[in-house]
Amino acid sequence: MTDFDAIDALLAEAKQEVPLPPVEERRALREELNVSRTQLAKVLDVSASTVGGEDRERVPHRAPAERGALSARTSDP
Repeated sequence: MTDFDAIDALLAEAKQEVPLPPVEERRALREELNVSRTQLAKVLDVSASTVGGEDRERVPHRAPAERGALSARTSDP
């Protein structure tokens, strides 16, 4: 089991849904960690333009479990 598998399993068991931070905060977190859109896209298996859309709230919102996984992955130092 990879670290992300363990995080995903933990999030799947969570009973409380936690919303993603606002767009500005998500983008700031990614930039503070010096993670490019391309790097994040590769980890999440999406295109860099999808990550860019997330930065601008231009893509449809994901299911709660996927939003939590995205948040956990982007906030992990």
